Parts: sequence; structure tokens; C-alpha cells
Amino acid sequence: MRAGPGPGADQRRAACYGDPMVEEERCSLLCLDLPHAEAVRADLPESQDIAVASGRARALADASRLRIALALRAGGEMCVCDLAWVCGLTQNLASHHLRVLRSAELAVSRRVGKLVIYSLTDAGRTMLAALTGAGLPAIHADRPAAEVLPAAAADASYER
Repeated sequence: MRAGPGPGADQRRAACYGDPMVEEERCSLLCLDLPHAEAVRADLPESQDIAVASGRARALADASRLRIALALRAGGEMCVCDLAWVCGLTQNLASHHLRVLRSAELAVSRRVGKLVIYSLTDAGRTMLAALTGAGLPAIHADRPAAEVLPAAAADASYER
């Protein structure tokens, strides 16, 4: 016995075809510009490259990770404790989000003594720029974080 499309499929299909918004988005005539479509299809990235880009986009889809990435863009290299303070997160939560960014190859880390220092990769800067657009204020990755984010430097109770 063959299973059908399931209960309610006819109602959903009827709702889509009768919906003026859906009708506006569909061609009224089935046509295909085959040479153009084949050229576009041939120029698409490989499926594995699309999967990598999709994973990177998902990593920046979380508000906390996006905030951390923006802080890294503004501050250049930053340690976990500074990032946690700047972003208003616990160090454990900041570390978790940084691991996700690192796994997506958007950030890299290095150990300096007892500190773990993070920075954005080229892919991280590119994805962040594409996501946030060009209308943002200038970013100062070449300046120390204390100059760009003076609140962190001014808080005397904040120590490493």
C-alpha cells in the first residue's frame, strides 16, 4: 500500500495556489532559458563549499556570537576574559561561543602564558562584513582594545 502525501496536503496545496502572495512569486508560464540556467548552474560553488559557508553563516546567526565577532573586529586580538566582560557574558559562555566561531573557521586562538587570545580569520572578517553591511562606523582593529572600548580600561575593578 502506497502512502499518500498526508492529511491536509490538499488544503495546503489549495491555500498556496489560491494565495495571491504565492501567485505573485510564481511564473504563470513554465519556461526555461536553458543556456542561461546551465551557465548559472555551472558557476555555482560545489555542495561542500556551500555547506561550509552555510555553517559559517549559522555560527554568526546567534546574537552572542555576532556580538563577540563584532568585539573582535573592533578590538583585534582579545583574551577570553576581556571578550566576556565586553560582551556581558560569563567566561564559560564566551568560551563556548568562541569554540563555535573557531570550529566554523571564523576565529583562531593562541595561548600566551595563562591567557587564550582570539582574533578573527580572514573568512570571519569577510562574513562579518557581508552580514553587517557597509554602513557601519569605522572599525579600529589596529588600535588596542582599551582605546577603542575605553569602558573596559576605565573599570578599575576589572583585572585579569
